[in-house]
Order: sequence, then structure tokens, then C-alpha cells
Amino acid sequence: MKVAASDDLALEKSLFGARTTPLSCNTMIYNYGPPGMVHQDDNYEYSNCGGYGLTINANYHRIYDRHDIPAVQLYKVGSIAYANPNDLNGKPTGSVSADPERCCVPHQYTSQISTSTGLLLPDGKTYASYAYYNYTYDADRGMIAMKGVASVLPNQQKTNLWVIENMKTGQIYTFYEDLKRCDKAVETLRPVQCILDTATFIRSFTYGYGSKEIIGDTWLIPGDGFINYVTVSRDGLCVPLTLYVFFQKPSTPSMVNSITTTDFVPDILDPSVFDIPPECQALL
Repeated sequence: MKVAASDDLALEKSLFGARTTPLSCNTMIYNYGPPGMVHQDDNYEYSNCGGYGLTINANYHRIYDRHDIPAVQLYKVGSIAYANPNDLNGKPTGSVSADPERCCVPHQYTSQISTSTGLLLPDGKTYASYAYYNYTYDADRGMIAMKGVASVLPNQQKTNLWVIENMKTGQIYTFYEDLKRCDKAVETLRPVQCILDTATFIRSFTYGYGSKEIIGDTWLIPGDGFINYVTVSRDGLCVPLTLYVFFQKPSTPSMVNSITTTDFVPDILDPSVFDIPPECQALL
């Protein structure tokens, strides 16, 4: 779907149907979601405080549709997993029984990540996306940055994204590089830096072959309405090799996220990825 960038009212009508009850900060209740996400019994809440966005549940995910780009799933990409802030204790306690040693990711690293997302709405409609990013993590600065390309399935329309997140406050800036536009949001979930006390060891896997083998340990980390299966390397670096997150709560959409890490370097290769673009600075 293509919509003229200057025709905001037409965009709202085409995405969300008829406007009903007005709320604060240009927030409206709509009976219809964007294309492929038709109405259900419960209305969706839509807010354009910082740009067009459909918020189904702020604790889980937010779907944006910007003029001539596809709806793009923005979800929390933690260093190890997702967690509610009250569940974080900041450090592991060591091995429990015969479990492998619990570990923490390096304070700084750069990697490539590939992600896939599947979303099932209560009305049976589905949504899927695939993305790949240059991922930079800096716990000392308290920042995460991602630059890459997201594709919405099945038409595979692509969007160039630059995401900058403050891990301490949850503030996220999403810059649409093709449109030179920026969204601002707050994420209530926090990235997990260490395998937590509440994690349950599942099993170990071997990656590679011969002298190039790396052992990966898989842990189950529970949350409120979601669970994480995270695999980290047992080589002293605690590289977050894979992450699978399953979200499901009554009356909210079900969602599955998967993240695979490659090309891991325990260093910051490009500090400029944390420089907030001018279009986003206007939202500070």
C-alpha cells in the first residue's frame, strides 16, 4: 500500500478506519487495525504523540506504519533475554547443583543479529517479519544500537532502520533512514545481562566440529506473560548465540521472536551508532 506522505488524514482513515473516542496527546480509539490486522471485539489504541503507531500492549510490542513503508515489528532485543525490571538482580549466583556456570555477557560487544517475528492476533490474522542488523551493545554507556533492514512478509517490502535504546530508561529512538523520520517510545522490559537466579538449565549443545567446537548452554528464563529460551557460549565470553521468546497473555496477541547472533567481536567497532540523528534529537 502506498499513501502520499502529505495526506495524513487519508493515511489515518486507510490504516485505522473511523475515529471514535478522542483521548489525550492525540490518542484515539479505532475499531480497525492496519492492513492485515482487522478489528476484534476489543478496540485498538492508536497514538500519534510521536508518530503513527498501533499499541496493542506497551509491555510487549508496538507496530508502526509510516506513510509508504510497511508495518515493522519493533521488539525488545536484549543482550541475553527479556525481563521485567523487578526480576533483575544484575549478577549470577554461580552454578546451581550440576548446572553449568552462570555467566554475564561482555560489557561491550559488536555483532550481527538476524531476527524473525510471528504474531497471531485474537481474530486469527497473522503478521510476520524478518530483519538483520549490525548490533552494538555498550553496558558501560547503557546503550544499544542497531542498524539494518526489516522485511515484512509475505511481500518482503524492506525498511532501513536505525534503532538507539537507553537500557536504563527504556527510551527508544527508531529512525526510518529512507524517510528521514524518527519515532520515540519507552520500553518497559529491560535487557538481561546475566543468567538470572530464576533461570532453569535445559541442556547443552555443541556448535562447530573438531577443534573448532563451542559448547552452548540453553536456559529457560521466565517472565510475566512470556518466557525466554536463551543459549550462551561456554567459552568465557558468554556470547548470546540464540534467543527464542514466546509472548502469550489472555486477551493479547500471541507472539514469537527469534534472534541469532553471528560475527561476535568483544569491542565497540563503530561508536557513532550511538549518535542520535538530528531528526530524533528534535524529540528529546
